[in-house]
Amino acid sequence: MSNFNWKRPIHQHIDNWKKETSKIAKRELGDDPVKMNDTIHFGKYKGFKIKTLPTSYLEWLISITPDDTVALKYAKELSTRPKYK
Repeated sequence: MSNFNWKRPIHQHIDNWKKETSKIAKRELGDDPVKMNDTIHFGKYKGFKIKTLPTSYLEWLISITPDDTVALKYAKELSTRPKYK
């Protein structure tokens, strides 16, 4: 069995990725840049507060958001809606 050359850039990239993902996993839910009273700064509803967004738009945001902590914030707002109680 041969030894891997761990100094290759691909292995360094994987190690860096593991470090970054472990930092994201250890963050508290309150550390994200999106606050529940903030406004959306992009898209069709730019300038709208998160609480005033339509349910379908929140569902879509959850499905495309790469950061789980932000998606959880959207899901928390969605859980307050009558359809999801």
